[in-house]
Amino acid sequence: LFRSLHILRFMHGYHLEVTFCSFLPLYHTALYFGLEKLMSECKSWFSDILERRVSSSQLQFDDLIHVWDFGYEQAIDWIVEPCTSYVAKNFMWAISSDAFVHLPYSYLVSCVKHSHLTVDSERHLCEALLAWTSTNSGLVDQMSCNADVWTDKSNLVNIIKDDCNVILEEVRASLLPLWFILGKCRCRYFCGFAKQGIAATFSLLQGSSKDYMGDGCNGHCMKIRLTKYSERLDLSGCPQLTAANLVLSLLPQPSSVDALLLEGIQRTSINLEHPKWLSYLRLLPFGMLLEVDISKCSRLHLGAAIHCFEKSFRLLRAIRMTHFLNFETKKLWQLIEKCSSLQEVDLTVDVNPFSFSSVSVLYSESVTGPLQKNYMAMSSYPGTRQIISNITKLTLEGRTDLSDPELHDIGELCLPLCYVNIRCCTQVTDCGISNLILKCKRLHSIIASETSFGVCSISALCSRML
Repeated sequence: LFRSLHILRFMHGYHLEVTFCSFLPLYHTALYFGLEKLMSECKSWFSDILERRVSSSQLQFDDLIHVWDFGYEQAIDWIVEPCTSYVAKNFMWAISSDAFVHLPYSYLVSCVKHSHLTVDSERHLCEALLAWTSTNSGLVDQMSCNADVWTDKSNLVNIIKDDCNVILEEVRASLLPLWFILGKCRCRYFCGFAKQGIAATFSLLQGSSKDYMGDGCNGHCMKIRLTKYSERLDLSGCPQLTAANLVLSLLPQPSSVDALLLEGIQRTSINLEHPKWLSYLRLLPFGMLLEVDISKCSRLHLGAAIHCFEKSFRLLRAIRMTHFLNFETKKLWQLIEKCSSLQEVDLTVDVNPFSFSSVSVLYSESVTGPLQKNYMAMSSYPGTRQIISNITKLTLEGRTDLSDPELHDIGELCLPLCYVNIRCCTQVTDCGISNLILKCKRLHSIIASETSFGVCSISALCSRML
């Protein structure tokens, strides 16, 4: 009765508030009585609520599934398609919900096949699909245990197996971390895909993708999943990835250059690691991407990667590049110069097991004492322009190649620095640390354990407090 009064008021020009709780009852009523104005109002509200990113308190995944079920049963495209698109674009939000494993099969398939499917990494997609298959195959097994005829159970198992295969085929196995594939190779419906992933990974590690890609492959299996809605890209733990994967993923589609690159990759004759070569390519911009993790991607050429970041990820805020043993300090200056919007950089190197007593460390008595020759200073490069850095958080843990000259440059370039981690940086001296503290006026947190942090650094900290 209360809802009927609201509908009558709406038909006479009063405002009607539509929510996810009232949406379906209102639309049912509009369909039953043929109220075109009310149907239009419901459709307008539904389109608006899914086009803008609403908070989790306003939109529950269970409600969205319920709405999709109604639209699917009634064959209402303007309900089904927006629901599918919304989950595809916000897939990371969807898989964080407990309701994800109860997603209807048709809904899940339409989402993972959607062109706007957005995930942080292929590993996240695979984990979510394996969780769904595990839950739903378990339910089928429980149902089939009550079957009177064995063939009925066999048919049910075959059906769910086929369904799982259709879903898992959307995973690009060549982009999965090897440790993840090996850890999941005994999963009931993943063992076949695990073998493919292992073969693809070793093929790429050996520098040849021709056998894995096969004839007529369009390179789809080698492309990193990126959409205009991507906010985070996680490639960590994938040593098989190279600049080729990154470039192929950033090229416009379709592209004649794409075919040329693919042919070159198959023949391993194109050097994609050369930034000058890359400068001739037009790469797609991804304006919403804010964070990148390329940790442990040992075969990814950093110069080429930084060039791609500059052209495609112009609003990049944070980057993790840990466990790069061949990382040169000058790459940090290049990164700062090319990606001026960066605020967080993590260049950690694993230092365990670590014996500090076995490392000799230089010591300086004076806070303002002369520094060693600054080989890496930006001023030493002729023609370089003044670099403005926005980095506020810098992690250099375990970088034994870092010394006082580099620390001096960091103090000169990263004036907004608020947090720095130089744990186990054994080549920096007490003098170098103290100079960094004095230069970075906004610095409020410094991790300097297992370094030569001493009297000079303490004096610098005390002088900051006065």
